[in-house]
Amino acid sequence: MRSNRSDWLIPGALIALSLVPAIAGTARLAQLAGGASISPENARFFAAPVPVLLHIPAVILFSMLGAFQFSPGFRRRRNGWHRAAGRILIPCGLVAALSGLWMTCVYPWPPGDGQPLYVERLVFGSAMVLSIVLSVLAIRRRDFVSHGQWMLRAYAIGLGAGTQVLTHLPWFLLVGAKPGERPRAMLMGAGWVINVVVAEWIIRRRRAHPVAVMATAVSRESEPPRGVRQPSRFHVFCLAPLLGAAVTTPQAAAQASTHVRVVASAPPAARLTTRVRASEVEPAIPRTPAGDALRAWIEAFNSADAVRPGAYARRYEPEVVIGDELAFREQTGGFDLLAIERSTLRHVAFIVRERRSPMTAYGVIVVPAVDPVRVTARRVQPLGPNITAAALRLDAATQARTLATVAALLDTFYVSPDVATRAADVLRARGARGAYREYANGVSFAMRLDDDMAELTRDKHLHVLYSVRPLPPDASTAIKGTSSTRSPDDARREQARMDGMNCGFTKVEVLAGNVGYVKYDLFADPEVCRATASAAMTFVAGTRALILDLRDNGGGEPAMVSYIASYLFDARTHLNDLWTRRTGTTKEFWTRDSVPGRRFGGAKPVYVLTSSRTFSGGEEFTYDLQQLKRATIVGETTGGGAHPMSSHRINEHFMITVPLARPVNPVTHTNWEGVGVKPDVKVPAGNALATAQQRLRLQQMP
Repeated sequence: MRSNRSDWLIPGALIALSLVPAIAGTARLAQLAGGASISPENARFFAAPVPVLLHIPAVILFSMLGAFQFSPGFRRRRNGWHRAAGRILIPCGLVAALSGLWMTCVYPWPPGDGQPLYVERLVFGSAMVLSIVLSVLAIRRRDFVSHGQWMLRAYAIGLGAGTQVLTHLPWFLLVGAKPGERPRAMLMGAGWVINVVVAEWIIRRRRAHPVAVMATAVSRESEPPRGVRQPSRFHVFCLAPLLGAAVTTPQAAAQASTHVRVVASAPPAARLTTRVRASEVEPAIPRTPAGDALRAWIEAFNSADAVRPGAYARRYEPEVVIGDELAFREQTGGFDLLAIERSTLRHVAFIVRERRSPMTAYGVIVVPAVDPVRVTARRVQPLGPNITAAALRLDAATQARTLATVAALLDTFYVSPDVATRAADVLRARGARGAYREYANGVSFAMRLDDDMAELTRDKHLHVLYSVRPLPPDASTAIKGTSSTRSPDDARREQARMDGMNCGFTKVEVLAGNVGYVKYDLFADPEVCRATASAAMTFVAGTRALILDLRDNGGGEPAMVSYIASYLFDARTHLNDLWTRRTGTTKEFWTRDSVPGRRFGGAKPVYVLTSSRTFSGGEEFTYDLQQLKRATIVGETTGGGAHPMSSHRINEHFMITVPLARPVNPVTHTNWEGVGVKPDVKVPAGNALATAQQRLRLQQMP
């Protein structure tokens, strides 16, 4: 794997900054070894050479090796590098600082030095020693964040000689002579101060505007860690229909699963298994980076206010939506920890029980192997009332059959045959060499398969799901939008479910200036929700402009996409095509010739609001209108999931959603898979509504 060039910009700059003092130090060592002539400048080194012989190699190693710690990609590819380098860096840093202090206190002052510089060397040398000691104490108590912060401070001081070359350069260029005692002290001090200020700025910036390093690796062109799709968000495998909850159809389960994003487990060599049986005493949470994140999340989630969840989010999950967290806490009443199922440094699996009901859930938290520690995946999958770990156990034969069926379904149905064959072959090979043997319960095995398929296909609609309760034999479904046949009982239940969420329409109103506003979070089946959709669109038909808020829209039925779009055009318009691999046929989606109620029409302005959460059908609607120049898109780039899928029952506990069709836009002849829909006006999702309103006000001005 080749690293991204940007991954080496900072290490390269730090090495370059270290070169001049490293070269000067090497020359000094050569003088001592070669018996150079003694002068007032170097007499002290010949008189007592041991401190300088220790100091120069230690400083060079400290500055050069330390630079590589600023390359996240290098550290990810060399899992043991950080620890191995630390065992060299810490002794070298201490030797460099202590030998520097010894030379400051014992050596006679050379010409040009004086009391101010003497004090500076004592202060910064002592600060470097203290920083390294505090970093060691932090790592011993498993406080990885503090360890990284103190080592950064120590490195900044140790790299002072490089910056001091730069602070002296303007003096020599302007004055042309060596600085006197006071100017030299100021220039030397400036080098240390600049480095320390930069280090503190980095530390505070990480606290105030934290960036998940693994998320950066995914969103840019560098190669992402295995299985990472979209980090730093709270995700739930929604299997409510299988647990007797509100969602009652396999179609709904497949649709809800489109919100799932997953990351890979820790490398097998790093896994250490810890099992704690559930009892009346809450199990101890491991003192690991992942365990610390779990502890912080549970404490914040169970708190009675919004302050601690906010503090947790800033520290571990800066992209989490606090409102969603608070709503989830209100729904569950909080969680009691029942068991730690598996624990490694970067991965912890656990079982919790809701405080408001006997519902138990299986959870996973994953953190990266880089500092600062951020949660790159947090998932909680409902299991059922009072489910214990024993109910999740999976024997080797069932695991092998499940893996074989997953590979076969990919081969048969997945939209891209080449990708399907490659992914299926890799899954079979991993199974043959025992890569899944340690996943001895159904949930963890499903999550690992999900991770692997994410790595192999990068398809956000492809998921393996696990249900504690047996799946009905008819759990498989056809592709969304091609079949909506339901039994009368299923139809009544689906109607009641959709009525309970108003078919996804959460707000329909007229804003100031006669601007219509429709927020809808789901493209439901038009056979069930046609009347609700028509009523919503008719209500805003007379407004002078329309804002459609899809920032929380996770997708749904293609038929509803074209149905709602029909209200925004005056004439029959070709919106999208859908090619299905299995049949080789293409289905066209057009606006409808007639719709109930009143159309908004094709002449008045339309704005569509998006976020990174806008997904699947929500993206199709946005993409269709954007390519037809019918709407202005405001907000963030969407999630990047274009392939409709069908769900297939693997066996009585496992289900897979397999993308088997590809949208083909009639304008671009492609789609948004993997790249998302890029907005016309790029702003943070939280500012999208205000931005759209402002643009409408400007358009209305004479």
